[in-house]
Amino acid sequence: MTTVQPLVLKLGESVNPMVADVLHAMGWRLHDEAKDAIDGWNLYWRTNSFTSDEAAALKPWQRINSFPRSHMITKKDALCRAMRKMQRVYGNAFNFNPEGYVLPADKDKFVAAYDARQAAGEYNTWICKPAELSRGRGIFIFQSLDDLTYDRACVVQAYLERPLTLLGYKFDLRLYVLVTSFKPLTVYMYKKGLARFGTAKYDTSDMTNLYSHLTNTSINKFSPTLEAQKDGIGAGCKWSLIQLRQHWQAQGFDDRNVWRHISNLVTHTLLALVDECPVNSCCRELFGFDVLLDENRKPHLLEVNFGPALGLDTPQDRDAKIPLIQDVISSMNYSDGDGAHAPSKNPVPLRVQKARDAGLTTGDMETLNEVHPQSIGDFHRTFPFNSTTLKAAYKPRPDLRVIVKEIRRASKAQGAILKQQHAQGVELLAPEESWFVPLDS
Repeated sequence: MTTVQPLVLKLGESVNPMVADVLHAMGWRLHDEAKDAIDGWNLYWRTNSFTSDEAAALKPWQRINSFPRSHMITKKDALCRAMRKMQRVYGNAFNFNPEGYVLPADKDKFVAAYDARQAAGEYNTWICKPAELSRGRGIFIFQSLDDLTYDRACVVQAYLERPLTLLGYKFDLRLYVLVTSFKPLTVYMYKKGLARFGTAKYDTSDMTNLYSHLTNTSINKFSPTLEAQKDGIGAGCKWSLIQLRQHWQAQGFDDRNVWRHISNLVTHTLLALVDECPVNSCCRELFGFDVLLDENRKPHLLEVNFGPALGLDTPQDRDAKIPLIQDVISSMNYSDGDGAHAPSKNPVPLRVQKARDAGLTTGDMETLNEVHPQSIGDFHRTFPFNSTTLKAAYKPRPDLRVIVKEIRRASKAQGAILKQQHAQGVELLAPEESWFVPLDS
């Protein structure tokens, strides 16, 4: 009997140790540079991106935790440019990103926009974010051009005046999104995201109080009221999505349309990468989408995070992130022979792979479900959702116009169905169930 060798993790610098802990519990071991071959690993997980050459050199038993060039949406300045370009080409389908400018390149355009708002007497508050920093570092809010100072590339965005609040506290959503392929674009959303809120009540009369206006955990963990029992919120600065949905449902709010719009936002954002990221079946990528709802519950994209934070500081973190990593690993489709760093004894025959490719090309959803299943643990596939989007996504040059048009059509049809269900009193899914409501298939 052949002994199945454990899978091997190569860990980059600064990776949260919880990744190694979770994989160790799954039977993995760490790569030993002194004893193991240089390519004797199955998964290389690191916090900086991989190059196209590194991805192309991967062996059949190896995986990496990102796609080359995904920084085109995970860097704040690149995201701003990408969304602006997509909005110019595809119109209102991309109106979920706040008006933004990259400085210093767009300084003249920004000043003109600021002056136009000022002359019209419109709300004229902006938020400045350093392009290369994360975890809320260097962010500030300003209302006067005299207060805009920067010594590095940054993004300034129109500040959303009337966010939806949670019992008086501003909050945003951290949503986990897994991409398993860019040919065709294949998107999964995780049901166990987080609601992150400020630790001081939202107050526009004091724009300097970051605990009121910023929801970053890395900022609010220093708040003097972090552990205080805040009205209706409790201690801390996080809720699970289950807690949020319980709260909404207790208020009688039907949240299904919110998730429909958020799912569309995620897919549209990722469409900006389909011509950028190379085709490579050994790559997977977990993104952290930060989404803010306004008072009308319209979602706005704040940013997309490369390698979202995996700290286990709260019960909500532990409940979401440990199974999150387990499910990401499940998406990597390892075989029994991979731990021995040898090709599988039962590789997919070339004729079978050609048949699969042909099925995807013709929009065969059964073939898609075979290659990219509808669910992976608590991940649910949100795109492609029907044969039209699959066929358009699998063209040599994906037909984004067809995809955007089909998302709009299917989403509108789903909205009508949800409206009818609401009128008929159809019960909402329990908060602990997935919020995912599929578009037509």
